Amino acid sequence: MMKLAFENRVNFFDNAEEYGGGLAEKNVGYAIRKGVAEGTWSRKDLVINTKIFFGALDFTSKAGPNAQGLSRKHIIEGTKAAFKRLDQEYVDVLFCHRPEPFTPIEETVRAMNYVMDQDWAY
Repeated sequence: MMKLAFENRVNFFDNAEEYGGGLAEKNVGYAIRKGVAEGTWSRKDLVINTKIFFGALDFTSKAGPNAQGLSRKHIIEGTKAAFKRLDQEYVDVLFCHRPEPFTPIEETVRAMNYVMDQDWAY
């Protein structure tokens, strides 16, 4: 599906840690690797994003206190987990999936700045 989209000038692929309990990121990661291996695209040809907030829980798991939200801990751990699922070293765009009333906005902004300083997202 990604190959067909790319051949029709689509290069932006949307993800979120919660989509399919993380399975969407795994599938996109597989497609990225396959497309690179087949010469369909290079990683730099693609714009890959993901979103942090809900965690990548399947429907039977219970979220712990740090498994969701926009705390520094979840942003950093959630981003690293997304990279593992995507089998990538970075995403082009990292979004906060929704507002979070329990974490000070300053903490969230500092964590997102940290992500950018690490070249994990642009």
